[in-house]
Amino acid sequence: IKGRPVSMHAMRGISAHSNGFHTCRAIHLLQVLLGTVDVPGGFRFKPPYPRCAPPGPKPCGKNAQPMTPLDGMPLGFVCGPDDLLVDEAGRP
Repeated sequence: IKGRPVSMHAMRGISAHSNGFHTCRAIHLLQVLLGTVDVPGGFRFKPPYPRCAPPGPKPCGKNAQPMTPLDGMPLGFVCGPDDLLVDEAGRP
């Protein structure tokens, strides 16, 4: 069997009631009994979406010259020490 197309989801509507905890627990126990945990079409421990967003453009300015335009965005997304405009001692 490639998948078990049984899908249940407990959100705020169910869990907001006074017995919501036990209702959510019953829903998830039913998923376990039906064998729909971590299979296509069922409850997945690691959902495929939302995916991580790719990193944005890196900051420019290491090769900046006076009176010339920058070669990219002045405020970018720093991904590591190589993207910083200063060295370990804090010098540009």
